[in-house]
Amino acid sequence: MTKFARALFVGLMLPSSALATAGPPVTPQKPNIAIILLDDAGFAATSMYGGLAQTPKLEGFARTGVRYNRFHVAAICSPTRAALLSGRNPHKIGFGQIPETAALAPGYRAEWPKSAASLAEHLGRLGYGTGAFGKWHNTPAVEWTPVGPFNRWPTGLGFDYFYGTMGTTSEFEPLLWRGTSWVEPTAKPEDGYNLTTDLVDDAVSWLHTRETLVPDRPYFMYFATTAVHSPHQVADKWVAPYRGKLSAGWDALRLRIFERQRDLGLVPPGAVLTPRDPQLPAWDSLTSAEKQVAEAQMEVLAGYMTQTDHEVGRLIDAIRRGPGGRDTLIMLIAGDNGSSGEDGPMGCDDCPQSPADATTRLATINEIAGPGHVAGSAAGWAFMNNTPFQGMKRQAAYLGGLRTPLVVSWPGHTVAEDRVRQQWLNVTDIVPTIFDILGYEPPPVVDGVKQLPNDGVSFAGSLSKPAAPSAHRVQYFETLGTRSIYHDGWFASLRYYVKPWGPLGNGPEKGADQWELYNIDQDFSQSRNIAKAYPKKLSEMVALFDREAKRNNVYPSGELHLWFDQLPSLTWKRTEFTFFPDTPPLSWDAMPDFSRAHWMEAIVDLPDDRANGLIISSGMRGRGFALYMQDGAVIYEGEGITGRWPVQAPSRLAAGKHNIRVDVSAGEFGTVGDRKIAISVDSQKIVEGTVPNSIEPFYGSASLNVGRQRGSLVSPHRPPPFSGTIDRVNVHF
Repeated sequence: MTKFARALFVGLMLPSSALATAGPPVTPQKPNIAIILLDDAGFAATSMYGGLAQTPKLEGFARTGVRYNRFHVAAICSPTRAALLSGRNPHKIGFGQIPETAALAPGYRAEWPKSAASLAEHLGRLGYGTGAFGKWHNTPAVEWTPVGPFNRWPTGLGFDYFYGTMGTTSEFEPLLWRGTSWVEPTAKPEDGYNLTTDLVDDAVSWLHTRETLVPDRPYFMYFATTAVHSPHQVADKWVAPYRGKLSAGWDALRLRIFERQRDLGLVPPGAVLTPRDPQLPAWDSLTSAEKQVAEAQMEVLAGYMTQTDHEVGRLIDAIRRGPGGRDTLIMLIAGDNGSSGEDGPMGCDDCPQSPADATTRLATINEIAGPGHVAGSAAGWAFMNNTPFQGMKRQAAYLGGLRTPLVVSWPGHTVAEDRVRQQWLNVTDIVPTIFDILGYEPPPVVDGVKQLPNDGVSFAGSLSKPAAPSAHRVQYFETLGTRSIYHDGWFASLRYYVKPWGPLGNGPEKGADQWELYNIDQDFSQSRNIAKAYPKKLSEMVALFDREAKRNNVYPSGELHLWFDQLPSLTWKRTEFTFFPDTPPLSWDAMPDFSRAHWMEAIVDLPDDRANGLIISSGMRGRGFALYMQDGAVIYEGEGITGRWPVQAPSRLAAGKHNIRVDVSAGEFGTVGDRKIAISVDSQKIVEGTVPNSIEPFYGSASLNVGRQRGSLVSPHRPPPFSGTIDRVNVHF
């Protein structure tokens, strides 16, 4: 073992107690920097900002720094992340949408350009070590494969190290990558595995290794949880404290949150609590069964947030104990967009489908937080978690989709008085603020490529000067056609797509094309539409949006995101595929479109007449199919809206080589419809069946596996690794 390898081994194996004492301080000119980002949280999702989910660790952290109550992000995740790490407006660098629904137009390609060097790239040039942990979601979906290219992965965009997920995934069964290689989770769900815990463990290990080897070298950590994005999955011990305590419902609890926000000084005097969107049901209009279902969903979401608080608190403690910890700049953004209502007015137990009858759902409401479900909460809870604003995730017209908590803690550099800061900020301001703190002027050319200017403005002065004026004067927002523009306290909004749930692009409704106008300097919660009183100002704001939209590649917008089938793909135009058992699990965009009619042939060698195990699967819990053997019999199991539907061969196969073929028809509606299944062995048909209302996998935890299941479990029968030998599986469309 080399000297370096021994040192690295020691750094990884030393117990945390041996490394807890702060080492030599990092030089003041180059403090350590950590950015922590939560997913789908919302302005009022934590008790730190008045919410009902108890987050004592975050509250304690906030007391060490300053809270901002006018900080803004994009209304959906990937654009926020791109703006956060680049300092540029998201459409300008191709991130008007998430990578899975990217499009050909420049503002929507999800291809990070060389002209927008990341924060990590700049800090690396200053001698920083850089690590990214958790949800990335800023690489073209077609490149989420073991063959790359990898230049737009985290390690291709300035990070020395990456451990996390490329997009949304399961808390219990994630698809994980270290660097550019797929890795299995450290444990199974039944053994207590949790993704957020794993991510914190890995980040702390990274810190400890640096403390062992380079304690005097500064670092930049980007830690982005997948929590609390759906599926809402968490151990029961976190949910239990909330059981029976949320029965008042979203309308009444929202009032309590608003009062708490006023007491905390997060909402200024005179602010108004906005009314519930008429598309959302009043709590008192729900049936008893519906209330019980919805209450259970919020119990899970609150527990999920409290568990996230615990884990993020562990990370912050480790940062503060590490070298230079007392001088480390930590920025916590509690939400990459507003709280999400994407799972619909009544949520879902196995998203996107759930039994329509709430009474039926009562039987499993105590199970929905576990790995057997892919659950999400009712949109009314998102409305509550975005108190006091109207709107939610996907709605760039309203502050409920755009305004989230920002807490900055930098001991010795923040003034304790007036801890709630009122400056109007945008996520693009993070990069120039860090550059300002470091006294760093970014070069106009990086690696021979002329750089786009930063769109943000430094707010470093407000850390020590509570009354510093707002420097960010103009900012546009656009998501899925919804849009808005801010200028010196004025805010114009266009609803356009009004439903924050259902398929992306659910269409404009009557009246949704009318611009609204607000003065949010005087109307903190965006509660009074004054468009009729100020028509000239509204016209000026609409014209300003048009100029900003053209300057930042926003047009064409609207239904553009539905054109994603025009983008390059490894699979969509191919008709033949060959899969091998030693291929790593393939994520959504690397999988064939199994909604089309197709046939598969598996060439196998069985050790005896009682072979068991997975042959091939595609999907995730609640969606997709699995072809496997059980006690010598071939089984094709597909997912329908009403449950799993197995088609099983009537007899066992003898030992030896066989060709197993499965013919699958297309559903009437492509991805949803009855599927006819025919299984043949060695050219002889042995069984036929039907999977009614079949549902194919979409992005998220979906993966394709041969020989053994990795990622989210497709079949609840848990087929083990295949006991025989799989030569290959051929798929033909």
